[in-house]
Amino acid sequence: MITKIQGVLLSSFLLICSMGEAKADPYKSGHISDVRTNLSLDQRVQLSTRSIDLSISYESGKSLESLNFSDPYITRQVYLSEIKIREYNKSLGIRTTDCRSSYNLNIFVLSNETMWEEDRFYSYKLRTNLGSERLVYGFYDPTSEVRAENSLILTNVNSYENRLTTQHELAHYWYDRMCVGIDYSGSSESYALGYEAFVRRNYEYFN
Repeated sequence: MITKIQGVLLSSFLLICSMGEAKADPYKSGHISDVRTNLSLDQRVQLSTRSIDLSISYESGKSLESLNFSDPYITRQVYLSEIKIREYNKSLGIRTTDCRSSYNLNIFVLSNETMWEEDRFYSYKLRTNLGSERLVYGFYDPTSEVRAENSLILTNVNSYENRLTTQHELAHYWYDRMCVGIDYSGSSESYALGYEAFVRRNYEYFN
């Protein structure tokens, strides 16, 4: 039998334990450090030949219906990318194994309004000569200031573009995780564009 005082003490103990087990929010790209997000998934996901520490967060105050992404959809796209990126790399005659196995990925899904704010990616657009009027559908940031933390930012466009954009940005992640630059003479962007063309030719596979 638990008395009222014992119940209060037990509740306090459980509260302290649950607080101690709470996970910190995933590390965010500086481009979205001002955006409040809710963590939806944070786990190690088993892929075809390796695993990935994956987190998925959504912009606070926005419905999943309006954002048009979900944990199962994103997780499946990550899973498929690991299979097809190896196939793509083999076609180029470059490595398919990791050089960085402890290399997590934090994915953030934002509303169009937030993603397309005029100054959101200003420094990136300036550095890459991308016109300020261009809309950014997705963005990969290796957040090199923190070891093994990577941000991938997405927003809803349409089913076709969402899939292509997700795969394009994931190619940047695999480029870094596999140290593709050791074998590949082009940039991370040219590699991702090549993989995106490969995805277009095999689009039905990514449904």
